[in-house]
Amino acid sequence: MPASPKATPSNPSLPVKSGASLASSSVPTAMDIGIGPLGDGVSEVVTMLLEQMKLKLASTRLEIAALQHEVTGLGRDVSGVWGNIGELCNLLTNDGVE
Repeated sequence: MPASPKATPSNPSLPVKSGASLASSSVPTAMDIGIGPLGDGVSEVVTMLLEQMKLKLASTRLEIAALQHEVTGLGRDVSGVWGNIGELCNLLTNDGVE
């Protein structure tokens, strides 16, 4: 199966992925977010950093969910706090942000 083409500055006919589709798909590359080509391995480093950031954020979301479960088990109403934290996580991953 051939690889699907990526949107690049040299190929503007392809749509650029939105933040929401990037968050739900594989880790974006530097080209996906409009950085590149940078040459001399810089694009690869940016892509690697994006991958590390996405993994760290996934870990943070799991930690937040565990804390929410613990606090809820104590009978505390903290729904407003969790909404704000969830909104922050969404902003960090560009979920739904164009």
